[in-house]
Order: sequence, then C-alpha cells, then structure tokens
Amino acid sequence: PAAAAVAVTAVGWRTAVGVVAPAFFLSAAAVWWAVPDTRVRTADGAGAVDGGDADAPDGDVTGAPDGGTGVADRSMLSAGRAAAVAVRDRRIALAVAGATLMLFAFQAATAFLTTYLTATGRFTQGTAGAVLGVFFLVGAASQFAGGGLADRFGTPRVLVGIGAASVVPLAALPLVEGRLALGVVGALVGVRMAVGPVSNAYIIALLPDDVQGTAWGALRTGFFIVGSFGSTAVGYMADAGYFDLAFYMLAGITAVGAGVYVFLPERP
Repeated sequence: PAAAAVAVTAVGWRTAVGVVAPAFFLSAAAVWWAVPDTRVRTADGAGAVDGGDADAPDGDVTGAPDGGTGVADRSMLSAGRAAAVAVRDRRIALAVAGATLMLFAFQAATAFLTTYLTATGRFTQGTAGAVLGVFFLVGAASQFAGGGLADRFGTPRVLVGIGAASVVPLAALPLVEGRLALGVVGALVGVRMAVGPVSNAYIIALLPDDVQGTAWGALRTGFFIVGSFGSTAVGYMADAGYFDLAFYMLAGITAVGAGVYVFLPERP
C-alpha cells in the first residue's frame, strides 16, 4: 500500500496499475503451473472430478447412465440442497453470522482508512498508504498468532477475544489526537484480520466432506456480497458528513460480531 500510494502520487493511477498488471498475469500462470491436478484419472486416462468414481464403466467417472465424463458424483442441484442442509447446523450458522459481521466492518475499514487519515488533514496520501501497509503487517502477525492461540485455547474463545480487541481501535480512531497516535491506532485496526483464518478453519471442518467445496464456496460468496455493502454504507455516511460516526458504527458491528462468537460451541 505504501509503494502504491507513492507511485500513484508520482505517475498517476493509470500508469501505476499498468506497471503492476503484468505481475498478476505472471502470478496466475505460476499458480496454473504449480498447483497439481487433483482429478482422479481412469484407466483410459479420462479425468474425473475430485471424488468421482474412477471404476465406473466405459470411462464414466460418475457411473451415471448418460455416460458423461468429468461430471461430479451428484448433480449441482442435489449438491446445493445438501449444502443448504449442512449450513443449518447451529455451529455453522453462528460462525457464518459472526464472520459476515466482521467482514462487513473489515471491508469498510480497509476501503476508507487511508481516506479518513487524509481527511483529518494530518496525513499525506503517501503517509496514509504507509499506515495501511503497517495495518496489513499487523494483520499478518495477528493471523499467525491467532492460529496458535486457537489450537491452544479453542476457536470460540480466540474469536471472542479478537472481536473484542478489534472494537477498541475502531472506536478510538475518531478520538485520538496527533499523527503518531492516529497512525498507531489505524494500524492496530489490522488485528481483526486474525478472525478470517480461525473462523474459516472452524466452518470448513464442520462441513460434510461430500459437499464441502460447494457449501464453502456458497458461504464465501455470501460473506463478500454482504461485506461489500460495508464500503457503500461508510461512503454514504462520509459524503453526508458523518465520517466519525461511520467508524463508531463499524466498532458497534464488530462488537455484535464478538457477541455472536460468545455463543459459539467448541468444535468436537
């Protein structure tokens, strides 16, 4: 973020994006090359989707009467129904609700943190970008620590702790004075990034194996659809002159998310 802010200031956003765009294509190519094909192969070399029946006759990896290859064991419709049943589990429902609230606030905070810092008049775009860079460093360290703490003390306790700790910097951001204090508090908002890996691991472990991919994909899509409205809400409030109130709102939503995690049972 810091380098991006400096680059945008120096050469403009179009040139900056044009320079880094090739790196994304190279990354995609590297992933394509490095990630192994996990499909099951039949005797005649036909590819089956993960979990397909490689022993099905005539190369039919599903055993379906139509003989189609590369089709999953169950139809998309039946998989969707099974996924809907899976997410009715109270533990999954609570974890999903908490994760959605936390992501709503996270999306808004990352979208508007630098804008808020520059709006105070005490940060340049480059300095605000540096704060966002530290924000992600704090988030990375928090994710590493959060995983170890979850293994030691259990997922629910750690999620409650992270959620509660995440309320403080959001609520303090409109209150602190001075560039250093404002920068430190802004960076500490990144603590909330520890929620993602811990919550994701909890949810995935509870999903049935036969619909794990389908259910998790649907849930992740839901997270981000709802979370995207966080940026919209804060942007609207900022335009209306309620930027400080927007961060108080995010702190309140985070507190509700932490409260949801209080009722989360331990994973068996």
